[in-house]
Amino acid sequence: MGILIQNGIVVTADRSEKADVLIDGSTVLEVRAGIDPAGHTVVDAAGLFVLPGGIDAHTHMDMPFGGTVSADDFLTGTRAAAIGGTTTIVDFAIQAKGTRMRIRWTTRIAMAVGMITLIAGIAAGGTASAAQAGSHAVGHAAHGSGTARP
Repeated sequence: MGILIQNGIVVTADRSEKADVLIDGSTVLEVRAGIDPAGHTVVDAAGLFVLPGGIDAHTHMDMPFGGTVSADDFLTGTRAAAIGGTTTIVDFAIQAKGTRMRIRWTTRIAMAVGMITLIAGIAAGGTASAAQAGSHAVGHAAHGSGTARP
């Protein structure tokens, strides 16, 4: 049993068409007209646009800067993003001068886990020299992705 969005105008990257969308959990199973509603929770989207979730590739959740921190932490910021239709964010781990990027990156991931309400990634941004940044990037890549999921 999934959620069936019926009768909406589905907007994709290359077209807009009247269609139904069947969702199971967080997975879109099918997009086409005339999906059988039997056994599904139906949402009538007649007269509405059905859009894919947005991606905000530049966020600053709970970010220290200039003696203060940004207004939203990972919980409030990702909730607000979701309400506005954003399903994915990429937040920044800013490296303080003289520190290792890997430590800042893992700290940011720890801050996000358990608080995010959508898909989030952590991007590295720092003050290291080019040579230091290269060695940090190799260490970062060896330890896996910076993506956290709710």
